[in-house]
Amino acid sequence: MDRLAHLDPFAGHGGGLSDRSERMRPAGPPRVAVIGGGWAGLSAAVRLADAGVSCTVFEASKSAGGRARRVPWTLRDGRTIALDNGQHILIGAYRETLTLLQRLDIDLDRAFERTPLHLLDAKGMRLRASRLPAPWHLVTMIFTARGLSFGERVAIASLMSRAKRIRWTLDGDRTVAELLDGWRQPPGLTHKLWEPLCVAALNTPIGIASAQVFLNVLRDSLGGARSDSDLLLPRVDLGHLLPDAVTARTPSAFRLSTRIQNLSLGADGVAVTGGTATELAQPEPFDAAVLALPPLDAARLMASPALHDPAFKPLVAVCEAFVFQPIVTAYLRYREAPRWPSRMLALESAPHVGHHVQWAFDRSERLASDVHHATPASGQGLIAAVISADGPHRLLDNDALVASIARQLSTECGMPSQALETRVIIEKRATFASTPSLPRPDVATPHPRLVLAGDYVGEAAATRHYPATLEASVLSGRRAAEALIAVLDP
Repeated sequence: MDRLAHLDPFAGHGGGLSDRSERMRPAGPPRVAVIGGGWAGLSAAVRLADAGVSCTVFEASKSAGGRARRVPWTLRDGRTIALDNGQHILIGAYRETLTLLQRLDIDLDRAFERTPLHLLDAKGMRLRASRLPAPWHLVTMIFTARGLSFGERVAIASLMSRAKRIRWTLDGDRTVAELLDGWRQPPGLTHKLWEPLCVAALNTPIGIASAQVFLNVLRDSLGGARSDSDLLLPRVDLGHLLPDAVTARTPSAFRLSTRIQNLSLGADGVAVTGGTATELAQPEPFDAAVLALPPLDAARLMASPALHDPAFKPLVAVCEAFVFQPIVTAYLRYREAPRWPSRMLALESAPHVGHHVQWAFDRSERLASDVHHATPASGQGLIAAVISADGPHRLLDNDALVASIARQLSTECGMPSQALETRVIIEKRATFASTPSLPRPDVATPHPRLVLAGDYVGEAAATRHYPATLEASVLSGRRAAEALIAVLDP
């Protein structure tokens, strides 16, 4: 039976599916539209496929991966190497993400360089977790630290002890700055340690960042098993991980360069309409849909259903209320690789002297051709310099920004004053701002056959809220898929 015959003539233009009771779903597995090919959408697609559901993934860009995707860079010598559109780090506590990658036969030992937690800066601060069982791995890290006074070490131990006593749960959310001040953390320690950690984890300045979400991250990393705090630095570009692994399994299920313009809901299905804003394609029926889009894009597609069902209006309002923070990732290529004690260095952010970079990563000779071969593709020295969250660097043009980054790397890290060539990637809306008591939608919507997925999707308890991370994306995708599986009963 042709399911297009069951569509209202206005489907895709704010109308809905016909509710004629004699309709029957054609034989075969349920069909689900996954709108958005980032890590949340890909996670949902894998879980749905495992349950026997037929998925079609719609992605507006030319490649899947969202904000963790591959970006090709053609060098002056004609070679093309693979970059990430943002430098990502995983930690051992990211069980959802690591489990999914293993499910897709990714060799984690080849894909990541896994090391115990360590934080090193260019001025001599050194914190390294030992391989002792928890919590002794952190005790030894704190009291063998270099570059911190005895009082600062005691302050770190005091914060961790107090957080554990209250079970990592605040009686009322506040900013990270207010928490650190109230818990008597020395300003110097805040500047050297807590502020860089907060910006790295939440991509939100401590003056507006949620203390509860920050504690959630500390709980799952520093407050868990020893391996939970491990750092996993990708040896390959992120496109070789989830995006390539999923698209290679079922390439026909992906509709790249396809933007969904409208969404229509009916009693037993969903219709999606592609095309452009001025020339719409024919509506395509599905049994259900996953909205795996950023919150503003999800709100746009739910605006039409909200006209017909007032229950959608609060959800649309929540999605429209999110504000965002940028991330700048600058890649600088040098003649030689740096001789750092770690692939990751914390730098001192001091905008008043033109130092904006918070973290620098040595990506030299690390860009492999795929996760199974360690053939270098990058050639000489390659550094990724990261500027998280908003700041005065946004006022600089590209040339001035690159020059300031090169000067900072030269001053703090001993790199040459000029790089051979550079590539700057700016994600203006890289993540949502993780602010105190931020309302977060759950995966469910007022329609049982439409669910949400994305790093902004939360859970009922604020103690389960995560910042905008790959782990949050993957978790939401799995939860969204399982919500639909319960309805569809494939």
